Amino acid sequence: MGARLAGWRNARGVTQLALARRVPVSRTTIAGVETGRQCPDRVFWQRCESALEAGGELLAGYDDYRRLKQQLDQERVDAAQRARWGEVEDRMPSPGAFGVPAGEAERPLGDVGAVDGADGWGGLRDRRVTR
Repeated sequence: MGARLAGWRNARGVTQLALARRVPVSRTTIAGVETGRQCPDRVFWQRCESALEAGGELLAGYDDYRRLKQQLDQERVDAAQRARWGEVEDRMPSPGAFGVPAGEAERPLGDVGAVDGADGWGGLRDRRVTR
């Protein structure tokens, strides 16, 4: 991205200082972006795009960069989870796998019935703490 910015800036005969004044940012910000030390937000790239009349190349490049970065970040999260938990199969456990009889696993929750009171919540549902 920085090389593209420098290329467009040089092709237009614009100095770093002149571009910085048009964007507006400091000249060191332009230098930092061109050398890859900084990666500013999309507004910066929109302003550079406009100032250099780059035909959409700078903004498209930034958008591509952001998509790739988000993909990489997600892959890192996924890899960290795999490292912590190992590979997990994408299937439901078989009935009885957790010590629950097969018939009980499929029974809807509504069939459970009241346990400690008529409301099924042990009489605790409507109790509120007041001061």
